[in-house]
Amino acid sequence: LGSRTLSLIADNFPDVFRFVIPVYPSAEDDVITSPYNTTLAMKQISEYGNCIMPVENQSLTAICQKLGGAKVDNIKHTVSESKEKAFNRMNSFVAKVILDITASARLMVA
Repeated sequence: LGSRTLSLIADNFPDVFRFVIPVYPSAEDDVITSPYNTTLAMKQISEYGNCIMPVENQSLTAICQKLGGAKVDNIKHTVSESKEKAFNRMNSFVAKVILDITASARLMVA
């Protein structure tokens, strides 16, 4: 769905800069087709994205644990805080990285 949306944006708005952050599954992912889906989506992402910054899910989890102190058990996928809070923390971290990287393009000062 995301790669299709990216191709539609590229077709309808060719002058818009497309910054893409695909999240690669970790080795302990419980969905068996995740690596295949990621591989298939990368063709579309590399074709239609202007800047691609891949993130590996396990690394993202480790960074959020270090920064926020969330305790995540990677084997059982249990979280000492609610899973929703852990995912919100990871999403917020990625959003902040995107905002920081794109700040100079968005905040043009005359």
